[in-house]
Amino acid sequence: MNCFNHPDLPALGLCKSCGKGLCRNCMSELPDGLACKNRCEDRVTLINRIIDNNKSVLAAANVQIRSGTLFMIVLGILLSAFGFLPVLISGQKDMVFVGVMGLVFLFSGLLRLRSKAQYPEIK
Repeated sequence: MNCFNHPDLPALGLCKSCGKGLCRNCMSELPDGLACKNRCEDRVTLINRIIDNNKSVLAAANVQIRSGTLFMIVLGILLSAFGFLPVLISGQKDMVFVGVMGLVFLFSGLLRLRSKAQYPEIK
């Protein structure tokens, strides 16, 4: 592949923003990629910031998934207890639906915990 601006020179890399082949004279080296000199540097800097921000967003999302899973398990245990204890203690069956819903929450939380659902880590 040759340089987009200088077809007689070989390209040493691609611009992270526009994807054009760049020779040594046309490229600007940035911390995490190459950019067209005096043209795409701001965009490549913005792309790098977006990627860095996504890392922290994904980490926070994984924390939310784990806390939501634990909340479902605790809610399932509590609803099951409040639904099935009256049946066991006094034979009242009017709260059985709450107990069944508690079991649904409990099992779905345990399945999420078992599957270790999470977003992939970006390095």
